Amino acid sequence: MTKKTMAIVLFPTLYILVITILWVSSFGLNVGLDMKGIMAVSLVALFPLLILIQGLISALNRINIGLSLGMSILSTMLFIIGLQADDTQDLMYSYGKIYFMFGIIGYMIGQVINKMKSIKKKKELD
Repeated sequence: MTKKTMAIVLFPTLYILVITILWVSSFGLNVGLDMKGIMAVSLVALFPLLILIQGLISALNRINIGLSLGMSILSTMLFIIGLQADDTQDLMYSYGKIYFMFGIIGYMIGQVINKMKSIKKKKELD
């Protein structure tokens, strides 16, 4: 696996792991960061956006979508487990489906862009 491929596969995973470490390490501490706010914004807005971008970049670079989405969704599930909520299993299932759909949408957009590039290139050759 090349460095470029590895960077694309780990792109959202690194951010998710940093947020998870910050969240877990801030238990019982008054660190001045609103970790609940950061966690909520990450879970609802940033993670889906990062996974959408990852799907798009994976398609443009022709990288296996299963590997890249699998890593991201797995790290997100670890983040949700770190929340230690009562309904963790329901959260994992719901957010897992949402993130998977965002990744697939990003991948499909990337495939359309690749197709448009190949059509444009073909027209230029003719």
